[in-house]
Formats: sequence, C-alpha cells, structure tokens
Amino acid sequence: MIRNLKGIMLAVWLSSGVGVRVGLAVDESAKSDERIGLTNMVASNTYAGTRAENIGDGSLVSAWNAGDYAPQSVEFELEKKKNIITKMRLVPGQSPAGRTAHEVYAADSTGTYRMVARIEEYTSDGVPLVQEFLPPLHNVSKMMVKSVSSPSWIAWQEIEVYGIGSMAQFSPVSQAEARETEMFETAKKDAYSAASSKPLARYLSQGSKFSSEAKKVADEIAAYGLAQKGGRMGLQKYLTKYPDGYYSQSVRDKIAQEQRIAELKALVANNVKWKVSYQYETDEVMQIMFFRKNMWVTYKFILTGKVKQVDIKNETLLVQVSSATLDVPFAVSIKYLEYEKRAVSAYKSNALGKEIWIKYSDIMK
Repeated sequence: MIRNLKGIMLAVWLSSGVGVRVGLAVDESAKSDERIGLTNMVASNTYAGTRAENIGDGSLVSAWNAGDYAPQSVEFELEKKKNIITKMRLVPGQSPAGRTAHEVYAADSTGTYRMVARIEEYTSDGVPLVQEFLPPLHNVSKMMVKSVSSPSWIAWQEIEVYGIGSMAQFSPVSQAEARETEMFETAKKDAYSAASSKPLARYLSQGSKFSSEAKKVADEIAAYGLAQKGGRMGLQKYLTKYPDGYYSQSVRDKIAQEQRIAELKALVANNVKWKVSYQYETDEVMQIMFFRKNMWVTYKFILTGKVKQVDIKNETLLVQVSSATLDVPFAVSIKYLEYEKRAVSAYKSNALGKEIWIKYSDIMK
C-alpha cells in the first residue's frame, strides 16, 4: 500500500552513526516525488544478452538478468545527488512466482553502504514492489539491491528511485517529532511480525500522532486473529476486507492448503486415475560397443483404482489398482505388436489388485 509522503517528519543522515537527529519536514506545498536517473550500474553477474543498464532505461521490455540464483546484486549511482529519497519501485523479472527476499542498501558520498530496507513477500513477474522510506533517506549518492532468496534466477525489468523536490521546500522539525516517527514505524513492524497489537499500545492509549494509523494496523491484526480461528470462511472474510493486507499471501496459501486437504479427504473410497511408465525387456538383442543387451521398450499405462487411505501431510494416497489400460498403442510392426501384447500382460499380472502409494498431484483431473 502506497502512502502519501507529504508531511513526513524525518530524514535520516546516512553519514551519521546510530541514534536520531533533527530532520526536515515536507511542506504541504511540496512537489510530487520526482524520479531520479540511475547511472554507472554494476551487477554481480549478467546473463548473455542482458545488461545492468537496462534497470534504469525506462522500459519494461528490456531487463537485467543475473543468469543464476540468489545471492545476486546490482548497484548504481544517482544522477542527481538528491538530499531526500522517499521511495523505490522495483519490477522483477521472475518465473516461477514465489516468496523472495531482497535487501536495499544506500551510501553517502563516502561510499559506505548501510542496509535501509528488507523486502520479503510473494512476488511474481512484472508485478512492481514499492518500498517507501519512512523516514526518508538523506544524502544518498548510490544504492544497491541485493537479492538473497528467490525460486527463480534474479532479474529486474526496472528499478526506479524517487526523491522530493529541493531543499527549499523543507523546514526543520523537532527531535521529538523525528523520534516519534521512528518509534511508530518500529512498533508497527513489530506488531505485524508478532501478529499482536501490543507493540502499538502506546499509540492506541495516548492518542499520539500516529494513533489513527495504529488503529488501522490493530484492526487488521485482530481480523487476522479471527481468521485463524474461523477456518476457511474466516480466512475468506479477511481477504475480502484486506485483499492486499500484510498477511494476505499467507492467508491465500492457507486457503489453498485447506482446499487440498478437503479434496484429499473426499477421495477416500472413490476411484481415481493416473498414468505410469513401464519398461518392458524384449528378446531382441542390441550390440552397443563391446556389449550385447536386450532392448527395452517403454509403455505408458492409465491406471484406475480405489482410494483406501490418504496421507494429508505428504499429500499422497494409498490406492488399490483395479484396471490398467495402455495409454497410446504405438506398435509399428507385427514384432512390436507382439512386444506390446506381452508388455500389457506382464504389467497387468504384476499391478492388478496391488495397493500402491501415489501422489495427489499425479491424479488425472
């Protein structure tokens, strides 16, 4: 969810050590965020036909691809040395979709990197990730995006960096306001991670500056708690109210899992079909280099059987085979037709009546 950054009360000095310092506040008349150009891109690895420069060329057609799995990184300098960096928009090139983790680093003029964000969520090809910096980043000269886990090779179609206006549009704010902003963001993060509104108690009880936003977070956490207890219907209610909420992807995963469990249980005492491959050894001898061996022919069968038992955890089924039919006959001569008949006879005598475990995913729908 993208928030309006006007009125943000804090800037972080990357050159400073620890602690909070007096920052800058955005005036209500400030301009909208301005995209900052990227230059001098350097990647940890680059797949043939792609370039690191593609992450900042303004096109989603081109991309940088590392040609390998995580960890991978790409770093770049900012064309304009903006004092305030408010957000990044990252468009992944990813297949298959899945949960990923990326770390964002920023450096000042000294070139020393500090991690300023970590993004962990379900991502997919072409769907942008928006990372806002609250408080904004100050005195940034270059940045790096390091991908630490992903189900696919690491690739970015585009990486966009945004800043707000010029220094003239900002005015000093108090250290107390700056500290409250930082404390709220920390409390919110802790609340989401723990699925508990307790870290937000100060804002909810004292009517502090961010109490309204704290209440929204607390409401979502409460809805998630009810969803956990309410089964599939409760999970669906959560998704209806918070389709893009903090827990939305984990809720979708749980719904899908419950659906699979229900389908597995419903299969008991019912017939299912699945395919198998069977290698039949013929009496035809082949000469391979200095060796002579009998030729093997692979046949595919469609099996039918009654489900006797299900293993929910491993998503497997114990099935008693009741019939076996050759999937696609492919005999091209009388000799191979004879092999085919023998193979069918041999397989049926071996498989019919037996109980075997098969994967739920192997069932023919």
